[in-house]
Amino acid sequence: MATFLFFMLLAVLGGLHAERQKTRALEQALETAQSSLEAERQRTAQVAEATQKALLTDLHDDIGASLLNLVYAAPTPEFADQLRAVLQDLRDVVTRARATPGTLEQTLAQIEAETRQRLSLAGLELEWTQDLEPNAAPVSKPLLFHLFRLFREAVSNTLKHANATRFAVRLQANQQTLRIEIRDNGEAGNAETPGQGKRNMRDRADHLQGSVTWRAATQGGTKILLALPLNAALPE
Repeated sequence: MATFLFFMLLAVLGGLHAERQKTRALEQALETAQSSLEAERQRTAQVAEATQKALLTDLHDDIGASLLNLVYAAPTPEFADQLRAVLQDLRDVVTRARATPGTLEQTLAQIEAETRQRLSLAGLELEWTQDLEPNAAPVSKPLLFHLFRLFREAVSNTLKHANATRFAVRLQANQQTLRIEIRDNGEAGNAETPGQGKRNMRDRADHLQGSVTWRAATQGGTKILLALPLNAALPE
């Protein structure tokens, strides 16, 4: 009886050993498959990144150069300004795809430089003041994208319709909200008139979960008031 139990125990132990070997073999096969999948994912990501870089380079070099030629050949300053805005939009797409957004202060510095250049070419003076709480966090890509376009739309509307000589911007920001006041000294438009430029600005403010309103400025011209949250969860 003891001998029988001994051989039974050996058989059970042998079976357990075989199962452990099978389990180990399966685990090794799974690790190999996971390593292969990760390597393939990395190769796919590298190919996609290289393709994106090539497309962005072609977009910037070819289309950008063509737009720049059109700027220099534009028949009127107004048309040249519109082409510059399109060219800047193109550069933004390329830059945004390649780079990480900066802080709010850095972003506003870029917007100020671009706005000042556009207005200077059109013969307008820019007054820019800001009061920002220190904030080292990078702005989100949607906020970066729409902020630039909100300012461009405001500048374009002034250049097209206001017959102004001065463009003023005042900004205030805490950790939660950016408040923007834009005003010119030109001809005040009807705040209730839903032109395409106003619709574009309202759509962008809505996308950022903010608000925009238009008012007649106290000394003539138009005033635009924007309130934009800095920490809203926005789709990329």
